[in-house]
Formats: sequence, C-alpha cells, structure tokens
Amino acid sequence: MATRIARVEHLNNNNATLKEFFHKASALLNHWHERHRTRQQLSDMPEYLLRDIGLERSERDQELNKHFWQS
Repeated sequence: MATRIARVEHLNNNNATLKEFFHKASALLNHWHERHRTRQQLSDMPEYLLRDIGLERSERDQELNKHFWQS
C-alpha cells in the first residue's frame, strides 16, 4: 500500500513540475511576442511621434536591431 501511495505522489509531483514548466514556457513566449509586437509598432512610428516620446531615430534603430529575446 505504501508503495502505491508513493507512486501516486511521485506522479502528482511530476504533473505539477510539468504543469509549472508549461506555465513558465507560455509566459516566456507571451513576453517575447509582446516585445516583438511593440518593436513592430515602434518601427511604424513617424518621426513626430518619436519626438513626442523622446526617442531619437538612432535610439529607435538600436532597439529595432535587437532580437525578440533581448531586452
């Protein structure tokens, strides 16, 4: 009986670990997608809006040259 309970507890721990992994992976993918989306919006901004938010063209270009996983 104790062995059977240990197996069930082990399975529950594995499921929790797997669930946590997929939750973290999903959060990371969402974060990367948001970063890509906002950089795309930044690339579409006209000069006057860049000035309004206090960005120089070189700063924008520097941000746009980053990969989606880079901060």
